[in-house]
Amino acid sequence: SGIIFLEPPYWNFRFTFPNIIVNKDQSHQFNISIGNKFLVKTKLLDKTKTNYFSAELIKPINNFSKRILGISNLRENKIFFNPTDSFFDYPINLINNQNTNFKENQIIELEIPIKNKNNDLLLSNIKKTYGNTDRSDLFSYLSIKEFGLPEKFPDSVMNEINNLKRKKSLHEIDLTNIPFITIDPVTAKDRDDAIFANFPNSLNNDKVFCELWVAIADVSSFFEIQSNIDNEALSRGNSTYLQDTVIPMLPEELSNKLCSLDENVIRYAVTLKVNFDKNGNKLEHKFFKSKIRVKYNLNYEEVEELINKEKKGNHSKSIIIKNLNKAYKFLKNKTKNSLNIKISEPKIETNILNKSLNLVSNKSLNSHKLVENFMIIANNCVGETLTKSNFPVIYRHHEKPTIYNLNKLNRTLKMIGISYSEKKNEPIHFNSMLNENTDKDLKNLISIIILQNMSQAYYSKDYSGHYGLSLKKYVHFTSPIRRYADLLVHRQLHLYLGWDLDEIERINLLRYNQITAHISSTERKSIKAEKQTHSRYLANYMKHFLNDNFTAVIYNILNSKVFFFLVENHIQGSCIYKQFQHDKRKKLKRKKEIKQLNFSLSIGDLISVKLISANDFNGNLVFEFQHLLKKFKIKNE
Repeated sequence: SGIIFLEPPYWNFRFTFPNIIVNKDQSHQFNISIGNKFLVKTKLLDKTKTNYFSAELIKPINNFSKRILGISNLRENKIFFNPTDSFFDYPINLINNQNTNFKENQIIELEIPIKNKNNDLLLSNIKKTYGNTDRSDLFSYLSIKEFGLPEKFPDSVMNEINNLKRKKSLHEIDLTNIPFITIDPVTAKDRDDAIFANFPNSLNNDKVFCELWVAIADVSSFFEIQSNIDNEALSRGNSTYLQDTVIPMLPEELSNKLCSLDENVIRYAVTLKVNFDKNGNKLEHKFFKSKIRVKYNLNYEEVEELINKEKKGNHSKSIIIKNLNKAYKFLKNKTKNSLNIKISEPKIETNILNKSLNLVSNKSLNSHKLVENFMIIANNCVGETLTKSNFPVIYRHHEKPTIYNLNKLNRTLKMIGISYSEKKNEPIHFNSMLNENTDKDLKNLISIIILQNMSQAYYSKDYSGHYGLSLKKYVHFTSPIRRYADLLVHRQLHLYLGWDLDEIERINLLRYNQITAHISSTERKSIKAEKQTHSRYLANYMKHFLNDNFTAVIYNILNSKVFFFLVENHIQGSCIYKQFQHDKRKKLKRKKEIKQLNFSLSIGDLISVKLISANDFNGNLVFEFQHLLKKFKIKNE
C-alpha cells in the first residue's frame, strides 16, 4: 500500500511489537530500502491504539563500521592498535596519514570497517582518546568505556542531592530497640539490609516459635518518582560492581551515607516481621515503616567465625549471631526446593601493600547462605502481598528449561554416567544429583553442565514464577540502593499499604513493559562488564604462568573448540582442536567426541594444556592442547 514500516532492532519479543510508520512527507527525502537503519523520533499516532507510532526521520545510521576500544603500541616505528574487545584478538596496523607525533600506551577508540577488518587502517580512524594506560584502575576503566557505563552524575541530579528533604510519615514507628545487624562483604559501603531473629518462649503449634525481622533501607522516601534522581536511577538500572570500583545507581550521598544502614545511627527502613510456628510454617507476615538503629556492621568472614566458634560468648554480638544461625537452620526447609548450584570460580584479591594479585577460592560460607535465605523469604513475602494489589507488579521471572535443553542435558549427563530422568526436572532433583557426588571436580563439572541449559532470570510484569527458587510470587525488594526494580517495588508497597498515596497517579502511568525490558538489559550489561573486568585481572595474574602446563577437565566440545576448567584453580578456558597434529575429526553430535588416530576426547576427560598467551587488555587466555591424561571413567563400569 506504499506505507513504509520500521522495526526497532533489539525489541524484546515478550512484549507487544510496535508498528512504526514513516511520515509520508519524509519518505521521498531519503532513498529508503529494506535493511536501512535510521535514527528517528516517534510519536503516538492514536491514543486509542497504544502500539501505533509515526516516525520522524532524523538521519540514516551507517552500519558499515564499528567502534572498538584499544591500546596504542609502537614497534619498529610502526603504530599498532591492540583491541580490548575479546573478539578482536589481533593487533591492527595504523597508517600515520596525518604526520602526527603519536604516543604509545594510549587508550583510544577506533572506527573499524565491519568488512575487510583485517586491512590496515588510517590514523584518522581514531575517534576519541582517553589518556594513558598508566592508571591503577585500568582494567575497570576499560570496562566502563567498553560498555558505556556512566562515570558521573548529571548536574541536575547533584542539585537535587544538595536540596534533599526526606518525606516524613505519620505511619512511622520506632524500632530502635531491636538489635539489628548487617552482614556484607568487607569492602561494602552501601548496606541496604539488616536482620534479627528471636525465639519467644512458646511451644504451642498455634503460637509464634520463631520471629524473623528483615529491615530494608527506605530509599524511596528521599526522592519522588520521575525526579531527576529517580530518572537517572532508572537509566542506570542497577549498580555495577567492578573489581576496584563501583558505578552506583544512586549518588554516594544516598547510597553510602543517608540510606546505608550504618551501625549506631538512626536510619529509616521498611521492616518486615515474619512469624513461624515450631514446624516452620509461616503464621503471618507484617510490614512496618520504621526507624531503626543497627547495632553491628559485620562482614561475612566475621560472622562465619562466630558461627563456627565452639565456645559461644555471652556478649550481645555472639547471642545475636547464635539466634540468627538457629533461625537459618530452622528455616532451611523453606528454601530447600531452590536450585543450589555454585560454580567453583576463582576470586582475585589485591594486596593492599604491594598491589600484587592473589588468587583465592571463592568459598560458599554458611553466612552467605544465611543472608541469602532470609532475603528470599522477605522477597517472597512482598511478592505475596503485592499480588493482591490492582496495579502491575515487577516480578523476578526465571523460565523452566525448554524440552530441547532438557533433552540436551539428559544426553550430556549420560556421557558422564549420571542417571537422569527428564520427568524429574525440578530444582530439588538437580540438588539431589549434586549431593550424591562428593568429588569436587565432578561436582563442578555437573554444575557447569546444568547451568549451561538454564535460562537467565529477568524482570517481567507477568505473573510467571521463579523456576530456580521454586516460587510463584517472587519479587526483588531487599536491595533498593543498588537495583531499580527493588526501588519501584518499595514505592508500590508504600502505595498498597496506604503509607504514601501522593504518587498513585504517577505509578499508574508508568510503562511497566518498557521498564522491565530496560532494567533486564542494564542488568545483563553490568554482568558482562563485571565478568570482563574479572577476566582482565585473571589474565594479568596468569601472565606469571606462561608456558606452564595445567591439568584440565573438559566440560563441553563445540564445533572446533574444547572447553575446560583447570583442576588447580577452576579457571575456565578453551583450546582449538584444529591445532592437534594429524587429527581425523569425526562429527559426532550426540557423543561430542573428537576422533583421532588412536584416542578420542569427550566430556569429563582429563587433558593437559599449555598456557601460551595471557592478554590482560581483553582478558583472553590462549591455551594449547598437549595430550590426553585420563579418560573419564563412569562408575560401576
